[in-house]
Amino acid sequence: MRLYVSAGSSGRSSHSLTADKLTSDEKPPSGSTFMDGWAYIDSKRGQTRAEFSFDWTTPLGDLSRGHRIYWQKQAGTQRDPISVTYSSGGQTFKASGDLSQDRLPTLGEHSLTVSPAQGPTASLPLIGS
Repeated sequence: MRLYVSAGSSGRSSHSLTADKLTSDEKPPSGSTFMDGWAYIDSKRGQTRAEFSFDWTTPLGDLSRGHRIYWQKQAGTQRDPISVTYSSGGQTFKASGDLSQDRLPTLGEHSLTVSPAQGPTASLPLIGS
């Protein structure tokens, strides 16, 4: 499992994951870093559920327009349930959904929503144009 977060984030930690035995050679996109780890789920022994969590703090700035987090579904996975918790100013907001497709958790001044996300798109030139 791997989660990309802002390079300016602090307090990064993951729970219920085993640390990598080898250092990753992956270069995260500019301005970001990642947290990662491994988990073993033995479906042959009837284990079909596992729970993992990532914690981090990111300076959000002005929330009047919302702070969005792009959560990309991994190819080949099922409708994994997700739960998002956001705390600010003494208030805690929770939202849930699933990863049947990419999701867009959006943090607002007094709200938290999880909605479908539109995947990245590219405009490619046509041959002969």
